[in-house]
Amino acid sequence: MSIKRLLRLFPQPCAEYELNNLYLGQHGWYQASPEEPAVTANFVSSLDGRIAIASHTGSGMHLPDSLTSKEDFRLFLELHAQADCLVTHGAYLRNLAAGRLGNILQLPDDPGFGDLYEWRRQHGLAPHPDIVIASSSLDFPLHPSLKESGQKIYIATGQGTDRGLYDSWQQLGLEVLRVGQSVQVEGRPLVAELAQRGYRNIYLIAGPKMLHTMVRDRQLHRLYLSVSHQLLGSRNFKTLLDGEELSHCSLRLNSLFFDESSDNGCGQFFTSFDCVYDE
Repeated sequence: MSIKRLLRLFPQPCAEYELNNLYLGQHGWYQASPEEPAVTANFVSSLDGRIAIASHTGSGMHLPDSLTSKEDFRLFLELHAQADCLVTHGAYLRNLAAGRLGNILQLPDDPGFGDLYEWRRQHGLAPHPDIVIASSSLDFPLHPSLKESGQKIYIATGQGTDRGLYDSWQQLGLEVLRVGQSVQVEGRPLVAELAQRGYRNIYLIAGPKMLHTMVRDRQLHRLYLSVSHQLLGSRNFKTLLDGEELSHCSLRLNSLFFDESSDNGCGQFFTSFDCVYDE
């Protein structure tokens, strides 16, 4: 069986690297601490900037199959494996329950990813990261896999959220973090609460609104972006950010890898950037 290799274009000099373990350790997380957790996000995009497009069935936005690749999924899981906490949102839980999205709340139960479980074990981590579910409405179902996997679950919402909804989750034995002045979650107080609980590596799997929140509040440290060499078009689509204009964050290229042809027939870049905030 051939080993998939990628060409590193940056930093120089150019060199070939194996796909497996590209982000795990050597090209992965900061050396974070509980005093200053690392917050990281990962997205896949087309060359025209689409991360999701309108569904033909009218059921909202979806990630086209043509945009996904097994290579990108492997690297997504390598970042997932290094996290002690995942941040998702209520809309994802609703779409997961409806069967519109796959389950990424745990590492796959697949021997092909056994090395990721072993990496976590060697680094003193539980088999799966804990979970934060951000929501302003607090209207979502808990996926049964969360209980089955034994992950600790936090609900994050704002101070303005209905008290009855807040209390109902607490009555189920879940800790609710009120981390925002309105009904919306804010990045800085959320990260501060998680730091107090000892989390070091926070991985966002929550979409463009949460990414915008973290950048706005100067909490995102590193952005990983896989760019598939294709054009998707569509009049209705989502891009990396969903929110008001930002003017204070620039990105410094950390690494750039080239994959000539993925399993979906397209070439792709795998990039990582450090976030640099204006004073």
